[in-house]
Amino acid sequence: MAMYNVQSSNSDCRGPLEPHFYAAMLNGLELDPEKIPDRNDPSQWEELRQLFTRTFANRTQKEWEDIFVGTDACVTPVVPLTSNDNRPIANLSTAPSLNTRITAVHVLTAGDGAETALTEWLHWTKHKDYIVDNKGVIRCAAKGKL
Repeated sequence: MAMYNVQSSNSDCRGPLEPHFYAAMLNGLELDPEKIPDRNDPSQWEELRQLFTRTFANRTQKEWEDIFVGTDACVTPVVPLTSNDNRPIANLSTAPSLNTRITAVHVLTAGDGAETALTEWLHWTKHKDYIVDNKGVIRCAAKGKL
């Protein structure tokens, strides 16, 4: 999902580019899409950025988090990454990702499972589609022809 930054004095936020996520964000911001600058017109981007900045400045970061949590608005607070605040970046209603409640997860290290993934996901064949060099680096076997 593509994001853009909106910065204000008391709450830094990120928002969505995709239409359905953008519509959900406008809904959370209580902005009517017919009454705001056209986001598809680059000449209106500065006015739109200022509108978002003013709107986000009207509430605290915590208030915005409470408004957007569980929505598909893809609005994410910009917070320093610390061990004291290790929370999910986004809380979507559905997402094709790993269930964070699973406790027995095998974490891969660099190179683990790469050949299996290439075979199962891309149906590549070793030596035909890719090679593994003497350092374990996987490279495409065929060179492009121009």
